[in-house]
Amino acid sequence: MRILIEPEDLGRLEQPVCLVDARAEVDYDAGHVPGALHLDTFEFSNEQTEGEQLDSVLAEWHEMFLEAGIPADETVVFYDAGTENRGSRPALMMRALGHERSHVLHGGMTRWIEDGGAVSTVPERRERESWERRPGTTAVVGLDAVRSVLDSPDVVLLDVRSEGEYTGEMSMQGNPRLGHLPRARHLDWRSLIEHRSEWPAGAGTPRDGDQLLYRLLPPDQLWDRLAAVGVGPRSEVMIYCQKSHRASVVYVALETLGVHTACVYAGSFREWSRRPDAPIEG
Repeated sequence: MRILIEPEDLGRLEQPVCLVDARAEVDYDAGHVPGALHLDTFEFSNEQTEGEQLDSVLAEWHEMFLEAGIPADETVVFYDAGTENRGSRPALMMRALGHERSHVLHGGMTRWIEDGGAVSTVPERRERESWERRPGTTAVVGLDAVRSVLDSPDVVLLDVRSEGEYTGEMSMQGNPRLGHLPRARHLDWRSLIEHRSEWPAGAGTPRDGDQLLYRLLPPDQLWDRLAAVGVGPRSEVMIYCQKSHRASVVYVALETLGVHTACVYAGSFREWSRRPDAPIEG
């Protein structure tokens, strides 16, 4: 089943279902889906992904999921305030660990509340889990994979950060070098998502302050925006942003459209900019 699901799909998923709230703790404490665990991985950086270091990154994700009590024998559904940049990355990383029944709730807490879903302030706690990693999706890649396609015109390198980050006019998180990867095309991830200036109380803190990133645009509009940067149904696409949050949302959008030849560079520009031997254009 595709990674992005609608609220009405929850009852059709293989049961039981473990919901995971990926918002900030203050939003979880204010009200969440009843029974949902809390796991905020927003600050985590896939800092070094070259060679066997990518496996170490996956091991760190595995440890975070185990410590949160996320089980291997339940379907797992992550959500955030809407379709922002907190829920998609952990859902994709679960799949990279071989947990294929991992999903993102489209519209997140906003959709849940507007559909009449109950809200709880009782925290859900589970004991630490213990399950082994298995071979998972190959849609999460490291530095070596990026290097291998830098000169390949058959692969679309897609930078989904803001325009300022792409051009090097804006710095993020102390990046020592600014600009973008060679050949990278630019598509701001937010251009694929419906924005809302109003949302229900309790939905959470929107990423962009006065704008909630709610749901993916309809398929025809998504294709228009993707086609403008040369991405089509059969394109091979390698996506990156700063830490792979935003890139994971774009991966989810492509997978929803039936594009199964996309991947996310886990280290993204945070890692790339810190490697003096990694070429940058600005």
